[in-house]
Amino acid sequence: MNSTLKKIIIPLLLVVMLPVLSYTFYEITSLNETEEVIQEIYLNQLDAILNSVNQYSDLVITSWVSDINSTVDRSSESYLKSQNIFDELFQRNKSLLQIFIVQDTLTQNGISFKQETASDKEILENVISANTGKVERLFRYIQADYRKVEPLESAIGKSQFLAVLLTVKQKETLAIIEINPSIYIEDVLRPLIIEAAGEKFAISCNSKDDIHEFNFDESISDKEPDVKSNLWILPNYELGIKLKGRTLKGLTAERTYTNLIILLFMNFIIIGGIIFIYRSIRKEIQLAQIKSDFVSNVSHELRTPLALISMFAETLEMGRVQKEEKRNEYYRIISQESNRLSRIVNSILSFSKIEAGKRTYNFSETDLNELIRQIYDNYKFHLSNKNCIFKFEPEENILPVIIDREAISEAVINLIDNAVKYSEEDKRIIIRTFNHSDEIGVEVKDNGIGISKNDQHKIFDKFFRVSTGLVHNTKGTGLGLTIVKHVIDAHNARIELESEPGKGSTFRIIFNAVKS
Repeated sequence: MNSTLKKIIIPLLLVVMLPVLSYTFYEITSLNETEEVIQEIYLNQLDAILNSVNQYSDLVITSWVSDINSTVDRSSESYLKSQNIFDELFQRNKSLLQIFIVQDTLTQNGISFKQETASDKEILENVISANTGKVERLFRYIQADYRKVEPLESAIGKSQFLAVLLTVKQKETLAIIEINPSIYIEDVLRPLIIEAAGEKFAISCNSKDDIHEFNFDESISDKEPDVKSNLWILPNYELGIKLKGRTLKGLTAERTYTNLIILLFMNFIIIGGIIFIYRSIRKEIQLAQIKSDFVSNVSHELRTPLALISMFAETLEMGRVQKEEKRNEYYRIISQESNRLSRIVNSILSFSKIEAGKRTYNFSETDLNELIRQIYDNYKFHLSNKNCIFKFEPEENILPVIIDREAISEAVINLIDNAVKYSEEDKRIIIRTFNHSDEIGVEVKDNGIGISKNDQHKIFDKFFRVSTGLVHNTKGTGLGLTIVKHVIDAHNARIELESEPGKGSTFRIIFNAVKS
């Protein structure tokens, strides 16, 4: 059966699963590529917003530098030292704290404008000494005809210092600008950030100690930006942007998840269909195998008694047996085999009626002790000849039951036959009747090979026979217990089994008592 099943299932799996798995793999691969493209588009869009903020910030500072350069270039040295030449610039830009014009970079002498907190020289010393390399780099830039504003590193408060080279009287002069980053972000960058964020985005501009959030609301639980970069002018600040209402990762993954769920659902249905087909085919093959085994077993069961009857009848017919004792033995064998043949045929006919739904029952009030006693008397001599200890232990004062005598007799005889067939040399069979409360019944107990737990729930299936040990070597039709179960069900009774391999079996038939 396994070979036949493999020949059917393996091609079926190849025909169905290979295309399905190939398509699923293709879809998953395509989805990944598609989502990568979508995510890249969003990332580029967000990156463009961040770049526009950075460029605008750079333009603002560049315009300040142009104003400073123009003012310094037009002013005389005495006028340059006045403290009010940049008043208008300071008034227009609240974030602008200080402007240093360094006359001699090496000695760090210079002119400061709007200094409020520390001495000019001390500030210049701290800033320039901490950023000597960047200042030297500015001079190299100007030699290449490239002017740049360079953010400087400084530990003076929370200010940000910017360095740039001015062209004053055709001479390169270093200017250092001090700004307040927090005010700069709120006054200069806020309008552009709010416009860039629109309805879809939230933008943050944060440093370690300073947080600025634009367009954030209660719908945003996770404030981690989807894309982030440092501000060019304020390198200690990180500019971040995220989609409102959902994360970028969630947005790009949504379509992937939906399509994967659809694919998995389709695969589940297909795999479920294959499993259903597999089980149906396996069941049909098993049934065909069982029927084949049944035909083989029945043929053997019929052939053996027929051969014995034919052989002994032919011997007696030819007058070869002279002794009366021997002839009686042959007659007894012929009678036993005829009864055996009759039981086989009756089992098949009974099962045929059950399958066709044509079996009828004649119920009547019956003394169970009397019925079982009759069966015991009929089989006592037969079983004693097979070296079987056969006992009947009736319950005293047992109540009557309403049963079909013939059907229950057939069920009990089948249980006795099984007890004899599946017991080894030391055969012991005990039949008991019992009367417990409203339940009356009969049990057949043997000391045979027993039935494993795994097989106990299948023994009443038609054609089922355990395929190991003595059961496998003992021929039978596999119909006896099926007939027993059908008869018991027809009586609204129940049958119980207690069995353990090597310790025998007890079948117990339980009826409802007739209430007076």
